[in-house]
Amino acid sequence: MATYTSTVDPNGGKDYTSLSGWEAAVQDDHSSGDIELAVCYRTGATKDTTNFTIAGWTAGVIPKITVHADYYHQGKFQDTNSLSNYVYTMRSTADWASAITCSITGAIIQDLLIEMTAADSNCISLGTVSTMYVRNIVGKAGQRGVTYGTYGVGSYHIENCFFYNCKTGISDSRGDSNSGRYCYAENCTLYNCSVNGINAGYGTIINNCFAGASGATGDFISSNSFTPGENNNATSDTTSIGATQADNKTAYTDYFVDIANGNPHLKGASATVIGIGGSDLSARFTTDIDGTTRSTWDIGCDEYVATGGSTSPSTSASASPSTSPSTSPSVSPSVSPSTSPSPSVSPSVSPSVSPSVSPSLSPSASPSPSLSPSLSPSVSPSVSPSESPSASPSVSPSLSPSVSPSVSPSPSLSPSVSPSVSPSESPSVSPSVSPSVSPSASPSEGYQDYTRGDYVNLPTNDADLENAYLAQDITDVATKDDVRVAQTATQQFMIHEFKDYTADNASCHLEWEGMTTLAPSSSTVYLQIYNRTTSTWDTVDTDNSSAADTDFILTANIADLTNYKDTNSVISCRVYQEAL
Repeated sequence: MATYTSTVDPNGGKDYTSLSGWEAAVQDDHSSGDIELAVCYRTGATKDTTNFTIAGWTAGVIPKITVHADYYHQGKFQDTNSLSNYVYTMRSTADWASAITCSITGAIIQDLLIEMTAADSNCISLGTVSTMYVRNIVGKAGQRGVTYGTYGVGSYHIENCFFYNCKTGISDSRGDSNSGRYCYAENCTLYNCSVNGINAGYGTIINNCFAGASGATGDFISSNSFTPGENNNATSDTTSIGATQADNKTAYTDYFVDIANGNPHLKGASATVIGIGGSDLSARFTTDIDGTTRSTWDIGCDEYVATGGSTSPSTSASASPSTSPSTSPSVSPSVSPSTSPSPSVSPSVSPSVSPSVSPSLSPSASPSPSLSPSLSPSVSPSVSPSESPSASPSVSPSLSPSVSPSVSPSPSLSPSVSPSVSPSESPSVSPSVSPSVSPSASPSEGYQDYTRGDYVNLPTNDADLENAYLAQDITDVATKDDVRVAQTATQQFMIHEFKDYTADNASCHLEWEGMTTLAPSSSTVYLQIYNRTTSTWDTVDTDNSSAADTDFILTANIADLTNYKDTNSVISCRVYQEAL
């Protein structure tokens, strides 16, 4: 089984200018069990306007459509995203048609923004085969968001989707009594659908969904009867279903950021603002429409995550400080390295002792990067306070990851340099004592919070990632010795995130060194810092030219930290690469 990746951009410069062109070219290229992956870009104003059908493929080959993170809709209807890039959009103008029709078992259609201009057309139609997946779709207008199933054939999964201003958001057109075939409509948000939010036919299972402002026939209706086992749903009328349900929920501006204009993000946890939480569906999926890992399981497509920095640090070791002064402060987090390859089905950005079929991203300790400012300049930044008196302690996390191959075919990302944050006003040479691992009531010199993980979509906030660095991990990345901590992924993003205390420093220097088994020339590696004013990640450096298994450096000077510090003077930085 292998994955074959193609790129699509309606503005040119990629393998194909439309998904239709991709589908026609690759449908019979490979063998059963292989995945044909289309990664969508939109580098100009032109949208993809060609409807297409996924059919006639070599038996067993799985089509998968996704959107590159730089051109993702970020969970709402918009033409440009927070990165100032155009959002990849399919725009259908034909009436009595579907933007995408799919009849291939195992197909995965995700991350698209679909705009319909004709009243009697569908965003996505699923045909008469078994097991297909529709995820993270934003769909506007038209007749139906998703319609599926003729005469009971097929089991479908519709997850984390948002459909609005259409006639019916999700519609089951199957015509028998189910016979064990189901559609799972889960964690979807439907709004202002002139007929129904969800028209559930034979065997549609609705969980964790919200439907509001639908037509006179109701937010939820069923052609047969609702399926047992459904739960945790809310509607604006009295058609909600499940043992736990909520009716007459119409205060949309209290629940959502701006749902009427295409932004269904929650203003708070759904249990708080809507009055009902969701059930845990992690057996089938674990993230929301933004790629945020679900933990509390809100209802609807969005998992609410509070923005801003953490008020109290977590217990983590700090990289041992260095004794040399620096004329200018530097802030560089460390992506903990690993000493052995990490197997996985995806690339790793962290170096390892042996090459792997898949890249990994893992940092290795090194004396160069600095990610957290210190009270006084030091030749090399460190992230831990110095016990002995010095003109100013230095706080410098190591942030330079390295990318090294892993035993398995999954890429990994691992940094090898430890970041530090040191002021640049006047250098002084003051030794700092090695860091210790102890929690403090609030961030102070030496505070570090390093985490890592793999995600289908990039998190839009700076919440801790799923895996915390261990004390040994932080020690490993404190020096540049090619000992790394790897993060692997399979067709997801490999991410290392670093939080460091900056004290009262007004500026800092970021530096990250690492290498990846997935060449940056094939998939760009990004260094970003979290902007607390705009609640977005700012890209400050990239590498899109280095070869695989080769050390490279990402660096940036942050002249003014005003927009990047939280109330405790902590900044958040991350390094990531998409494992294609």
